[in-house]
Amino acid sequence: MENAVTCAPATSVFLGRQPIYGANREIRAYELLYRRNAKDTEAYFSNADQASAEVMVKAFLEIGLHAVSKDQPVFVNHTRHLLTMEPILPADRCVVEVLEDVTAEPETVAALRRLKKLHYRIALDDFVFSEALVPMIELATFIKLDLRALGQDGFQEQLRLLRRFPVRIIAEKIESEAEFRWCRKLGSELFQGYYLRRPDRKSVV
Repeated sequence: MENAVTCAPATSVFLGRQPIYGANREIRAYELLYRRNAKDTEAYFSNADQASAEVMVKAFLEIGLHAVSKDQPVFVNHTRHLLTMEPILPADRCVVEVLEDVTAEPETVAALRRLKKLHYRIALDDFVFSEALVPMIELATFIKLDLRALGQDGFQEQLRLLRRFPVRIIAEKIESEAEFRWCRKLGSELFQGYYLRRPDRKSVV
């Protein structure tokens, strides 16, 4: 299911919106996802910068952030290029989600430091530890670990490697009750996946 929001009778704009849950299954945040139209169930785009920028413009200017998420913060994907631009969404409502192909180059780390000083929270998506990423880890509030990609052994190894950093773990791609309970037992604080809820659809006129 998708989040299709109508901002005027003749104009429709579209966002996917997938909840991020706490340990008691309460919604703690939403990840906003790019969609070309109301029928898409996955993101299809050729330009990641444009896709992420459109998500922010639609969420803030066209739809209105309050309509997208009344109280909870929203996670928005950021490419390397977007990290260096002036942010659109307010810091108290937006978590800057850094895509997995972004490396810890000096310009990128400087951009993350600037966002941190502006009180933005940083999330590292589809994370796999390496020492080269430590400067980014030290600036992060959240780290998202993909259970499907890592497997149970890999997931546990990532937790071990991250134990020395004060980050909150988001277990993503949860597809069963057993996986949810297992990740929670290991210390994951937040959870996302189709088992908990697929990206949803709502309409606002």
